Amino acid sequence: MNHNTVYDGNKFMGSLFMGIAVVNFNGMTELAMTVKRLPTFYKQRELLGLPGWASLCSIFVVNIPMSLMETGLWTCTTYYSIGYAPSPIRFFQQFLVLFAMHQMSTSLYRLIASIGRTQVMVNMLGIQALIAILILGGFVISKDDLRPWLHWGYWASPFTYSLNAVALNEFYDKRWATVFHFENVNTTGEAVLKVRGLINEWHWYWVCVGVLFGFSLIFNLLSIFALEFLNSPKEHHLKVKPRKVQDIEYNDQVCGGWKNPTDGGNLPFQPLSLVFSQISYFVDMPREMRKHGATEERLQLLRDVSGAFRPGVLTALMGVTGAGKTTLLDVLAGRKTGGYIEGTINVEGYPKRQEIFSRISGYCEQTDIHSPYLTVYESLQFSAYLRLPTEVNSHKRDMFVEEVMELIELTDLRNAMVGIPGVTGLSAEQRKRLTIAVELVASPSIIFMDEPTTGLDARAAAIVHSKKDSEHRAHGGLHNSSAKH
Repeated sequence: MNHNTVYDGNKFMGSLFMGIAVVNFNGMTELAMTVKRLPTFYKQRELLGLPGWASLCSIFVVNIPMSLMETGLWTCTTYYSIGYAPSPIRFFQQFLVLFAMHQMSTSLYRLIASIGRTQVMVNMLGIQALIAILILGGFVISKDDLRPWLHWGYWASPFTYSLNAVALNEFYDKRWATVFHFENVNTTGEAVLKVRGLINEWHWYWVCVGVLFGFSLIFNLLSIFALEFLNSPKEHHLKVKPRKVQDIEYNDQVCGGWKNPTDGGNLPFQPLSLVFSQISYFVDMPREMRKHGATEERLQLLRDVSGAFRPGVLTALMGVTGAGKTTLLDVLAGRKTGGYIEGTINVEGYPKRQEIFSRISGYCEQTDIHSPYLTVYESLQFSAYLRLPTEVNSHKRDMFVEEVMELIELTDLRNAMVGIPGVTGLSAEQRKRLTIAVELVASPSIIFMDEPTTGLDARAAAIVHSKKDSEHRAHGGLHNSSAKH
């Protein structure tokens, strides 16, 4: 394109704005991605396994290479083909602005998703935020044309700083230095900036870049607060019968075993009983069932289920397929993040509090989920370091991991890669034993096992059962295991 007149400069302004808008649109993918991550995060947070800052920092670091690649591809594809200033320095300076803009946009939409938490809400908030920053960014409506009471919106819009930065980078190039006298400006480039109501001082380029990175930092910090303090919109409701409970007494009863750890390899834990009465579980009636004539507001999956788990006793929960065995285990373990729960669940006679119960219980899922790139020993170490209390020092923690490996007969496999199921690594029976060991290294008082022998042949199932029996004998029958068959 030509670059001789103010009219030519307006064409370049349009293409610069389009580039910023495209980079911002790319950041909107963070809305759907964050919403999909949130259920897993809330479950991990409830189990005290993943704080908000750790989750967001990992996402932020992983996002940097993708951001560099996206902005790099856009800049390489469009910069010289459109005909921007040919200087390599100008090329990299525009790339820096677009990278900062992409970081800002992903952080902004990540914050919106953390606050909205549902797809419908985040879509609405995301579109509103996009429209606001576009209109107030200084291109759709020039700053000089804004009402005075809207000037705060101009300076609050990230588009303002990205547009000013790329415009300064382009129109301060020497090819726009043609003499042009217009309202205290001397060059064509300065005249373009003046007509568009943009900043006309070069040092503002670096100020704008810094502000964009500052926006990214602020939005990420706010996202951490949102992840820490906002709950899932599908939080379940547990109705417990009124009963006076002293929190300190409950804490001492459940967690007191950690106060005086023994010198041996066995870690102390409290033998606990679990009693549940009149447990009912409801979910909102599915839309498909409503179409077929269902009139109730809720669908009941469990109805008045009562029972008790005694310390040192392996309790099997048996029933036909679809009877609700997994649902009952999930309700008792506190793994349900949606629906409505009624009834009472008592631990040692006190109403269950999930934030404490998560620390003294373990759950072996039916599907053996492990990182394929870790060894058996590393998997157990990772679980132990995350879940054992801080009162347990590193030496004692390592001793306990070794003891669990010997108990579950994983010592010979300590350096074996977990691998991908059915392709490489451990067999199905070895994976199941590893799943049990991962929970045992947390030294829980109660262990739930969801179909621990499903998919195994008779020999492998016998090995797994023998390890569960060995675990009871080795710990003096103090563990309370609940298995579903």
